[in-house]
Amino acid sequence: MDELINVMQDALQVFLIAVIPAVAAYLASMAKAWIDLKKADFAHRSPKLEDALELAVELAVKAAEQLGLSGAIDDKLDYAVSVAQTWLDSNGWDEVDVVLIEAAVESAVYAKFNAPDPDRMYDKL
Repeated sequence: MDELINVMQDALQVFLIAVIPAVAAYLASMAKAWIDLKKADFAHRSPKLEDALELAVELAVKAAEQLGLSGAIDDKLDYAVSVAQTWLDSNGWDEVDVVLIEAAVESAVYAKFNAPDPDRMYDKL
């Protein structure tokens, strides 16, 4: 009886040594294919989101600046964020975080109105 158990253990060990690497390789290839699919989906969506955010913020900053100059609104930042968020929501980008929109608005305002003029950066040196 002990001899039969030893033979079965040896047979099981040989079987597992042969099967486990093949199963692991298969699972690794499936995981790699899934990761590649997710990366491609992210790369496909990300530029669109970036472009949509840039367009929404550009429109919102221009509108807020015009309305702020005319005195129609008090807080240009809140208005610009609201306009950009509304535009993004209406175009299917409703998962964009408000903090990201606010940061993009601040960046656009800085680039448009406060960024140093590269032609005059070295005048004071």
